[in-house]
Amino acid sequence: MASLHISALFGDAELTQTLLIEGHNVNASFQPLGSPLYVAATHGFPSVAEALISKGADVNYTSAEDGSILFSVVNLLCNNEDTHRCVSGIKPGRAELLAVAKILLESGAHPDAAIPPGVNPLYFSIAKGDVPVVKLLLEHGANIKGLKDSGFTPLHLCLRAGGSIELVKELVKAGADINVINDSGITPLFRAVYDGSEETFNTFLSASPDFNTIDPEKNTLLHAAVLGENHNILSTLLRELDARQEKDTDQPPIGIDTTNREGETPLHVAAKKGCTPLARTLIMHGADIEVKDSVASTPLVQAMVHERDEMVDFLISQGADTAIVHEFRFLKQVRDASNTAIIHMGQGNSNSPGRLRVQGPDGEVWEEYTTKYKL
Repeated sequence: MASLHISALFGDAELTQTLLIEGHNVNASFQPLGSPLYVAATHGFPSVAEALISKGADVNYTSAEDGSILFSVVNLLCNNEDTHRCVSGIKPGRAELLAVAKILLESGAHPDAAIPPGVNPLYFSIAKGDVPVVKLLLEHGANIKGLKDSGFTPLHLCLRAGGSIELVKELVKAGADINVINDSGITPLFRAVYDGSEETFNTFLSASPDFNTIDPEKNTLLHAAVLGENHNILSTLLRELDARQEKDTDQPPIGIDTTNREGETPLHVAAKKGCTPLARTLIMHGADIEVKDSVASTPLVQAMVHERDEMVDFLISQGADTAIVHEFRFLKQVRDASNTAIIHMGQGNSNSPGRLRVQGPDGEVWEEYTTKYKL
């Protein structure tokens, strides 16, 4: 082992200075420890790291096993444990590691250098939810908008990992785009609404949200709000959309009855899920209670198919036309250990999750439902 590695390993800044004056190779690599700077940095010795850097130590030295020096330090910080070789037996402290990371970044360490699998320090620290490390990286030029191979921006990753609102705010403040589409066709804005993340959604309202965003199934933000079952988000979206209708915009806002790929409006989705408060809000804002989806089902039919009794009662109380139910004669459900089938009769439509097991209307079941729902 070279003398510089020994001085770096035990954090001896004075010995390090002496060895450097004597002309020892500042970038000598000794396996499996790496360079002297790598050793000093991953053992949490900022003064030794500074001394080495002042004499030309390569801040972007990369270990085939552990990646860049910066990534290795970030790894230690975020895992809050000794995950690297620590031959001295001294576990590096968090404050010391943060100081080393700052020195590396200020000395030209590349903040976006990735280890072979393609994970860079910013993505790693976001996945671990380490706000101080994320903030440090962003302050020193980490790319907030660059896409990973998987198509996720740092903000996409933050939401997917369930990052804290503090972390979300740091990313937005740094310029994260809430409207960028990943490889799955989802924007961070859509994800926040779908997840029912009210604090995140409210944060995004000040970051130029695109309310016309849709997912690959053509669900709008209103569909997403219903799927996320968050009444406050839905109400805010409706207010924002109402306000936009009063302004001249380049693109018309989505409508309350805009349909997804299945021809379903947000009210259809609310009916299927049995979310009566959301359905009430949609109807109060003008949702069409008689609108039909791609198989000619109204919200009432969907509520009955999915056995949402409270929703059925509510829709009927709001004037939903029950004649279409007689038109369908739709309900016959069969369950056994391997199969569930719901049969729609009428209009030539059928919907069977499994193989079709029942043919024709069942008089007894039909009588039960017509009595139950006063049809």
